[in-house]
Amino acid sequence: MAKENLEKIEEIVRDELNIGKEEMILKNRRKDVVGARILFTILARKLGFSLSSIGKYLNRDHTTIINMINVVGKYPYIEMIANKYSDRLLLSNIKLKIDTRYKKYSHIYERFGGKCAVCGFDEVIEIHHIIPKYIGGGDDPNNLIVLCPNHHALVHSGQLKIGDIDKKS
Repeated sequence: MAKENLEKIEEIVRDELNIGKEEMILKNRRKDVVGARILFTILARKLGFSLSSIGKYLNRDHTTIINMINVVGKYPYIEMIANKYSDRLLLSNIKLKIDTRYKKYSHIYERFGGKCAVCGFDEVIEIHHIIPKYIGGGDDPNNLIVLCPNHHALVHSGQLKIGDIDKKS
């Protein structure tokens, strides 16, 4: 049953975006391929596949899969396709969950061109609070920066200082 469902999702992605599994598993960053991965991930999650099983299937780690779900708002056409097929694929009637963080921070993503402030990576990006919220930092644009998961982890571990990064103020 699981393999059948994955093949059905692959077929939808191929029909809608003309991208097959072969392209999705490569490290290609073309927007259409990234969109195909996101669509596949959203539909697979909707069917109850775990983050790690989707990651194994797409040759990505589970953190990347989480971030694909989080950035779906940057791809309105993917959200539309996912909603179109979601009812047909669902085994339950849970509404498709779209992370709203992109909408809340869209001005920050735009300020950085949707790319990591350090390396320019754009497949998966995250918002970083320069002064953490738990010690009083807020959502003021001057307190936010966009980083890829790798540089975000380096900042949190103290190996990369925010002062070394161009914050595009």
